Amino acid sequence: WMIRYLSEFRFGAARHVNRTFRVDSSRMRVALLGSALLCAAMLLLSLWLSGALTESFLVYFAKLRMSEDEIDLTGSHSLDILTRVFNFPLSYTVILVVLANDLRRYKLTLVLCIVNLLAFSYLWQVNYPLIHLFWFLIFYWLLQARRQGAFDRKVTVTMLVLFVVLLASAANRFGGDSFAGDVAGVFEHYFVGYHLIGFSFYDHQYLDPNSILHVHTFGRSSLGFLDRVLQAMANMVGGDYQAASLENTAYNSDAVDIGLHEVKQFNAFGTLLFGLYRDFYVFGIVLGGFAYGAFTTLALHRSTRNWFYSALFLLLASSWMMGMMVNPLEQPYFWFAVIALFIFSALVHRKKVARASLTRASGAPSA
Repeated sequence: WMIRYLSEFRFGAARHVNRTFRVDSSRMRVALLGSALLCAAMLLLSLWLSGALTESFLVYFAKLRMSEDEIDLTGSHSLDILTRVFNFPLSYTVILVVLANDLRRYKLTLVLCIVNLLAFSYLWQVNYPLIHLFWFLIFYWLLQARRQGAFDRKVTVTMLVLFVVLLASAANRFGGDSFAGDVAGVFEHYFVGYHLIGFSFYDHQYLDPNSILHVHTFGRSSLGFLDRVLQAMANMVGGDYQAASLENTAYNSDAVDIGLHEVKQFNAFGTLLFGLYRDFYVFGIVLGGFAYGAFTTLALHRSTRNWFYSALFLLLASSWMMGMMVNPLEQPYFWFAVIALFIFSALVHRKKVARASLTRASGAPSA
């Protein structure tokens, strides 16, 4: 789909210049802004209860990243779970919808969602929300260039700023005692560790006959969060069913040595490849990869006509890049976003149907 995209950008940009992607739905605008405000309120409460707003950065960082025991960050286990499985996925989805539409109508909502992702990143001391945001902007930048025939300077500057923030964040966690050490640490963990080591991790598991990778799950790994909902329902009635994605997470949390000439311990790099293979062996990689690519290409092709497909393309394309680190299909945000996109689309469709019905009832010609 990437080769197709580049070829269409070069030869077909002009015919997409005058397309419109605006969604004239007050119901949708209220739903998006309300979702962003709800997430902001929850995160502000979580930041206050966790001590993030009162403790120094180093003290707070050490409490989260250097503690071997799992802690209730806010003092409320339910609130901690909600910020992970509801707050982040909802903010993630709202950004998708906003980027797929006319940004001029959703400036406040977009700013709130970006602040929400930054707040979530600080709350849990994790970098992946920033990486998600970076890939969103990359593919949004490409989509805009495809529609307008030129690259947007504002988005370009924003991406560069975010890139610098990512580097600074990584240097804080992985850097050395000098500028050269900072650069080396960032390169090793972001460019090598995050994007390449997942394949070595998969190879290590593939060569191990006792690995859980060879215990096939027949689609349950790719169902991810939906399979976790099934586990929760089973546990409510006394069942001992365990979701495949949680099995993968627990298994991959044990670090393995994948170094060639020196010890290099890495964990939590299940990757999209790992999940597809565990589902259906080699056929999972071939057929699953083909299906993923086909849906992404379809969404790209239809993104010139419908905001829904623009949002779907941003989701699939950015998730594919994240899939080199951790399997996106196993994460709560992916299936949450897919379902939420259909819900937001239904809000717009109902508005259009209602308008068409009123037009026909009044006897006026429909637009």
